[in-house]
Amino acid sequence: MLVLNNNANFSKKATGRITFTCTQGAEISQLMEELIKSGTPKTIWMEAVGTDEAGDVVSRFNFEWTLIVKK
Repeated sequence: MLVLNNNANFSKKATGRITFTCTQGAEISQLMEELIKSGTPKTIWMEAVGTDEAGDVVSRFNFEWTLIVKK
């Protein structure tokens, strides 16, 4: 896997402890199954959302991953 592109948005000053989450686990699992079956390269955009201790969103990071099966 390799990061092909990325972008970010900062919506609020980040103070204190920031937690980053990605909720696309099922999506990446399905894509990995397809990748293994087909053997053809795949790409996926995945988002990580940063929230502060109050639960407010402070940032969003998007990464485009390219995936390939090595033999």
